[in-house]
This record gives sequence, C-alpha cells and structure tokens, in this order.
Amino acid sequence: MIRRVFIAFIACAAGVECIKYVVQLIKVYHKVKRIPGPKAYPIIGNLLDVIANLRDTIPPFFIEYPKKYGRLYRMWLGPQARIAICGAKYAETIFSSQKYMEKSKDYDLLRPWLGDGLLLSSGNKWRSRRRLLTPAFHFRTLDVFLPTFLENSSIFVDMLEKHSAHGAAIDIFHLAGLCTLDIICECAMGVKVNAQEEDDSEYVVAVKKIAEIVVDRGFRPHLYPDFIFNLTSMAREQQKCLKILHKFTQDVIRKRREDILAGDLEDEDSVKNFLDLLIMAQLKGTAISDAGIQEEVDTFMFEGHDTTATAIAWCLYLLGQNPDVQEKLRDEIEMVLGTNNNYEYELQDFSKLKYLECCIKETLRLYPSVPAIFRNVPVDTALGEYVVPAGTQVALLLYAIHRDPEHYHEPEKFIPERFFSDEVSKRHPYAYVPFSAGARNCIGQKFAFLVQKAVISTVVRHFDIVSVDKIEDTKPKALLVIKPLNGLNILLKRRH
Repeated sequence: MIRRVFIAFIACAAGVECIKYVVQLIKVYHKVKRIPGPKAYPIIGNLLDVIANLRDTIPPFFIEYPKKYGRLYRMWLGPQARIAICGAKYAETIFSSQKYMEKSKDYDLLRPWLGDGLLLSSGNKWRSRRRLLTPAFHFRTLDVFLPTFLENSSIFVDMLEKHSAHGAAIDIFHLAGLCTLDIICECAMGVKVNAQEEDDSEYVVAVKKIAEIVVDRGFRPHLYPDFIFNLTSMAREQQKCLKILHKFTQDVIRKRREDILAGDLEDEDSVKNFLDLLIMAQLKGTAISDAGIQEEVDTFMFEGHDTTATAIAWCLYLLGQNPDVQEKLRDEIEMVLGTNNNYEYELQDFSKLKYLECCIKETLRLYPSVPAIFRNVPVDTALGEYVVPAGTQVALLLYAIHRDPEHYHEPEKFIPERFFSDEVSKRHPYAYVPFSAGARNCIGQKFAFLVQKAVISTVVRHFDIVSVDKIEDTKPKALLVIKPLNGLNILLKRRH
C-alpha cells in the first residue's frame, strides 16, 4: 500500500512539473512569435537548418538573416527559443547591464576541460576571481611577458622561413597557432612546450584534439546530454585528452609551488607568470584551491591560445591581400623600431605603433576571433519593440554586428583607417565588441593586443607577404573561433 502511494505521489509530482513546463513554453511562445524569424517546424523548430548550415562556412544566420528579418530575429532549437542580436543598440542593452552576465548553457561543453574558471563561472565566484586575476594583466606584468613574446616571434620567423624556403605557399593559420601556444604556455605556467619545433608532443596534440571534440559535439545536439555522450568513442577520446592536460597542469602547479616555497620568488614584483600570481595569492591566504588554480590556468590557455592565433593569421592574410596597407604599416614599424633586426624592443615602443593597432582592430572587425557570444536573459527584457521572455538564450552575433552597413561604409572591405580616433568617435560604442563589453569583457585584451603587435610587427619587418587565396575562397567557418575552411595560404619573400 505504501509503495503504491509513493509511486502515485511521484507520478503526480512529475505530472505537475510537466504541466508547469508546458505552460512556461506556451508563455514564451506567445512572446517570441512576435519577433520575426525563419519558418519553424513543429517540435524540431529550426534545428535542421542549424545543423545543415553550421559545419561548412559562415552560416546565413550571420549575414543573410539580419538582412531578411532585421537586426533582432528569433529561431527555435527544438522547443527552446534563441534570439539573435545583430545590431549595436540591442547589444548595448545586454552588455551594459549586470543583469545579463550569466553565460548560456552553450558553454557547458567546455566544463570538463575548464571547470568553473573565469570564463564559465558566475555570481560571487566570478567577481572574486576577476578581482584576483586583474593584476596579472597590469601594464607592469605585460612588461615582464614582453621578452617571451619577442623570443617566440623570432622562432616564428625562423619557422616561416624554413617552411617557405622553396617558394611554396604556407598555411599561416596552422603555424600561428603553434606560435601562440608557445607564448601562452610560457606566460601562463612558465614552461616551454616548444610547439613550433615539436608540434607532435603529447600536450600540444591533446590541446588541438580536445578543441576538435568540443566543436564536433557542438554540431550534434543528440550528444549534448552527458549520459548519451559518455557512451561514445568521442567521450573516451576526450577523457584521454583531459587526463593528459590536467596531469600536465597539476604537475606544473605542484613543481612551481615547491620552487616558490624554496624561495624562488621574493615578492609580488618578481612574479614571472600567471601561475606565480595565483600560487602567491593562495599562499597569502586567498580562498583559491589547487583545483581553482588549475581551472584558471586551463581557462587562460584556452582563451588566449586559439583566439590570439586567429587574429594574427587573419591580419597577416589581409595584409597580403592589401599591399598598399602592408607598405604603409612597414613604414610605421621601421620609423618606430628602425631597420636593425637586433633592435632592443621596449614596451612603450609598441604603444607608438598606431597604424598597426588599426590594422589589428580592422581584422577583428571583419573576423572577430570569437564570432558569437551567448548569454542568458533572466528577466523579461524589452529590445526595441519586442520583449524577450525570461529564461531565453540570446546570441550576440559579433560577425554580423561588425559588418552592419549602418555603422561601416563598404563593410566587407579591409580599411584600417576606420579606427583612426576621429572615425571611432562617430560610431555607436557597441558597434565594435571583439572582446565582449561591459563588466564581463575580456580580461586579457591588453595581453592579446601586445602579443599580436609583437608577432605581426616581427613578421612584417622580415617578409613581404602575398596572399594566395582570394577573399571569397577563404570560406571562414564559425566554430569556437572563426577559422578558414581551407587554411590561409600565403607566399613569403624574405627582406634583407
């Protein structure tokens, strides 16, 4: 009798929850249906369109849909509504308020690797970690990192010369990724992985493989539930990668703590890398565990590696497409840094490279390293004439926002002069947000800019760049970062 009552109680409770869920869906549907968007099918919504268009090149969601439906449109991923934001004024509402700081569930696929680090955490944990990590990107710390940037930029030039020795075209995207992996590993953990010279090392292979797995799983919605994904060979491969990555990080943390306790660091002014800062904070009583340190180091590795490489590769490719811009940039570099390749760089030299900064910004406008940002909307929110209901996920499509003809004349063209200060002052402040914006903007954007300046200026000093592929043949695709479908092939001629 008791068993039957218990079963009946469970059934009733489940029934009540189902009813609540259906009622909530109906409420959401009636609000969302007012927002324009493509035709959706029962139950699956626009899921087939998403799966069909995401894998190859930039899907129509980024360019064609905004033209057809407007700068705010809706799609249905099964029963879940997704609102796409393609206009600066709508982006401002989300970015400028702390109500919308929580990341959407899209990022959960990264949790096995990154845990609850700065990228994925929220609330008080995010705030405390943000305060803790901010000093790592202070101007003084960047000065410490500069020799690492320059040393690896020099190795990058040597590798480019080696690969282009016979006049063959090379894929700059792949090689830039190895260069930034070397830089980030050394700045994050103080260890050299020599990815540029040993790209088959266990750690380097695991970094590339796990990124591929996350992307591949992202294209297969039926694998989102962990209990299904864990039955696949992909999950087993991910576990192998995680074991390698986490063991590597844990070993580095343990060894570095031993060195610090033995007196390797006297005070905060002698901090050598990102990991030093975290361990010193922990030893001084800051509430961060070893697992927390690992989360932040892994997050820094993930956020700083591919994103920075993407910007460098696209910028070098665009310079190869625009020889007049390349020559103008080279004149600036030689004026600021001279023509002597043995010149001793200083941090303030890079602040004088204004045109280089414009070239990088224009690159990130056309090809933002992260093409979209996803946020949760916790309360009913008015965006223009429409209301986005609470619990809905919004996708801020940076690729579309950056190409909005309302803010950019001839938006498909590479024109660095758009970022001269007088031009910037005329534009909507949220028409350019490659590092996100508001309280949750990218903490490492100054670091990323300096890496890009160091690497790009070094390459331009040493080579004439000619891009082999036409713009229309590069076929960028929107993955974790915006990658070219067939690489970015360039020719390099050594300058003497």
